Amino acid sequence: MVADAVLTWAGNISSSKPDSNDNDGLWTSLYIAAECFRYAATHSPDALRNAQDSLKGLYRLLSITGISGFPARSYIHRNERGDTDGMWHWVPDHMRKWKGDTSSDELVGHFFVYGIAYDLLPSEDESDREAIRNAAVNVANNLREHGWNLAGYGGRITTWGRFSLAYFKTTLGHEDAPLNSLELLFMLRVAYHVSGDRSFLEAYQRLIKQDGYLPRVTEGFSKLPPLTHFNFSDEELAFLSFYPVLQYEDGPGFRRLYQAALTNLWRHAEGEHNPLWDYVYNVGTGAENYDAQGALDTLRRIPMDMIYWTVHNSQRLDLPLSQLPNEAGQRQSLKVIPPGERCISKWNTNPYALDGNSGGKRVDDGTYFLLPYWLRRYYRLVGP
Repeated sequence: MVADAVLTWAGNISSSKPDSNDNDGLWTSLYIAAECFRYAATHSPDALRNAQDSLKGLYRLLSITGISGFPARSYIHRNERGDTDGMWHWVPDHMRKWKGDTSSDELVGHFFVYGIAYDLLPSEDESDREAIRNAAVNVANNLREHGWNLAGYGGRITTWGRFSLAYFKTTLGHEDAPLNSLELLFMLRVAYHVSGDRSFLEAYQRLIKQDGYLPRVTEGFSKLPPLTHFNFSDEELAFLSFYPVLQYEDGPGFRRLYQAALTNLWRHAEGEHNPLWDYVYNVGTGAENYDAQGALDTLRRIPMDMIYWTVHNSQRLDLPLSQLPNEAGQRQSLKVIPPGERCISKWNTNPYALDGNSGGKRVDDGTYFLLPYWLRRYYRLVGP
């Protein structure tokens, strides 16, 4: 698995230690996707090996729980360091334990890469495709068998793995409904694509036509909140969900609705100059005005040093400040801060944040550069 690491001594890469994370499955999935695009663009044996090795990590997240179609958030050896929050469960021999209460973040990551790996890795060896097919079908069946909710340890529905109409009628669910509707639709579309099981396609169509899942997406993404109250993690999950569903949805009516929702999301995020958002928008809609130069500038300015050095920008006189604070009540920049001047972070954090990071005690894995870079190379978006 791939994720950021803890440094025992600030700035000393050789002192790094693996660290469990709530979203080990998501971050590993994005790395696999990057390596799949690299393999498809270059036929690199190294990229193929990396993708196949890390796919085994995803399958291990599924198998270690012993619960059909339920992936762990993370797992650790009994001698390894793990956080103290969340729900940890020992495997029978007590050599390892795994973290439960898996969220939609994990499912989005898994299904995002299931389709990409299925399409881009070599098809001569069906073993890779068969493993992807089994994983996707098992998770989709878990959702279906529990009323479009994810059930984990003890048969309990997880806190943030709820995609049902009943959940959407609750206070929290009403707010989550547009994104969660999109997530469930794309997961079912991927499950059908990799398995050919028409029951997933029929469920997908029924959710749209009878239960209003796609109209809920288009309406919700036409009313996005201001950046001061925006959840950047949800923004990431939305872009990751739009990419696969627009790869596989061939009905012109449904495609137009998805593309309209994606366009609204991209216009909301355009000022971030985020290359992954820009490229997903271009590939999904065919739009030519996707801020190609801003995306390229961002890629060029991402530093090679992935250490989480503490960054202070709040004292700068050259940064215009927003009149409104962020969700945490902190001051933020009016314009996105260039990557080489802001905190090292993945794409799920606020690029307008002024200060942050951990004094050089963590190091990022760099996938937030690799995925948009190789996506750009694969689609040949900016010249040769």
